[in-house]
Amino acid sequence: METQDGECNRCGQCCHYVINGKRTDLPCQFLEYLTDGKTRCKVYKFRIGLLIGYGNICTFRKNIPMDFKGCLQNKERVMSQWTYINTSNMIQLWDEG
Repeated sequence: METQDGECNRCGQCCHYVINGKRTDLPCQFLEYLTDGKTRCKVYKFRIGLLIGYGNICTFRKNIPMDFKGCLQNKERVMSQWTYINTSNMIQLWDEG
């Protein structure tokens, strides 16, 4: 599927909350799981910049600093630490470990 953010296989892996600098297993409240195993965003057309919960703001996939299994937009990152910008615009470290 072609999106504003590039190719997407609609796995939903990038649509999980980040809390205290850690990606959680808690999916976004707007992520819908379909019977074919794919996902879709219930608010796709106006999601970018939307406060989605737990202090998270929805962003483009290219701004999410990690790779996901099978994602078409992986950058083959090999670092164990990442930075991301939280809702207070402070840069924090993302620790994969």
